Amino acid sequence: QLLLDHGAVATVQGGLLGNAAAAAASVNNNVVLQTLIDAGADAHATGGKFGSTLQAAAIRATDMDCIDILLNLAVNVNFVGGKYHTALIAAAYFDRMDVVSRLLDSGAD
Repeated sequence: QLLLDHGAVATVQGGLLGNAAAAAASVNNNVVLQTLIDAGADAHATGGKFGSTLQAAAIRATDMDCIDILLNLAVNVNFVGGKYHTALIAAAYFDRMDVVSRLLDSGAD
């Protein structure tokens, strides 16, 4: 919040993970993720190493908070891109069966 209060722009795209929201999701920081979204970050944005914010969250989630934030925003659970192609494949690859289950319940195929 401090950076946003001093002029940081939540909507900037670029960098290794594609955007700040994906970076927050990749370290499982649901507070920062929600703060960025509230400040205008696009949870639907694509790009970066993992292809999407949801895929970044699926790989690193230690709980379901970031996953739930993104799914509640109706992100595309079947977006194809990034290192693991889809969030479902990424979650399965990292043996995150709780995430796999949530993605399947949300329409991932």
